[in-house]
Amino acid sequence: MATSIGSIGEFNPANESFPSYCERLEEYLLANNIGVLSDQASAAETATANRSKVSVLITLIGSKVYSTLRDLCSPQQPKENTLEDLIDGT
Repeated sequence: MATSIGSIGEFNPANESFPSYCERLEEYLLANNIGVLSDQASAAETATANRSKVSVLITLIGSKVYSTLRDLCSPQQPKENTLEDLIDGT
C-alpha cells in the first residue's frame, strides 16, 4: 500500500474558510498524484480522475459537512459532480 504525503483533517469552519480548505485539498491531491492527467487524457481517464478527487473530498470533509454537501447537491449525490462543481458551488 502506498504511503500518502501529508494529511488533511475534517473541514472545520471554526478554524478555516472553505476556500482555504479546498486549496489545501488540491495540493494534497497533487502531492499524492490523485487525479493528475496528461494533456492527452481520454474522456474515460478524465472521468476516472475526477471521481478519485471527489472521493477523496467526500472521505475527508467529515460527516456534518458531507450532510450539508448532500443537501446542496440534491437531487444529485455529491459523487455525481465534478470536484470543481462541488467547490465552486459553495
